[in-house]
Amino acid sequence: MTAFCSGASSAGSTGHCVRPPQVAPYHYRLDWMIWFIPLSPRYAGDWFLVFLVRLLENDPATLRLLRRNPFPNGAPDLVRARLFHYRYSTWREWRETGRWWVRTLAAEYVAPFGLADVGAGGRGVLR
Repeated sequence: MTAFCSGASSAGSTGHCVRPPQVAPYHYRLDWMIWFIPLSPRYAGDWFLVFLVRLLENDPATLRLLRRNPFPNGAPDLVRARLFHYRYSTWREWRETGRWWVRTLAAEYVAPFGLADVGAGGRGVLR
């Protein structure tokens, strides 16, 4: 999920595999936190599941953390998180596609789930 080459993307993520933005010397906090998840999935602790639940709830404060609302027509029925390996594209790939990154699915980090799968009144505790 680190970041999001499609679907939801936050302000400093690579978006749709286009040229990465220059955000130094500071990083957007959500991007920074998500970046560490594949390095150590335990790093995500509970906050990442809470983040996903808030996306299911179409929570305005959570959606403001993203570049754009990926669900403009209402809350999604399901969310999931997948991990990808990224590499820079070759010059040939870049010329042909305009994409700076090539990504390969590495694993499913969080299987698809909806609010019906969430306990404690939708407050981030998966059954």
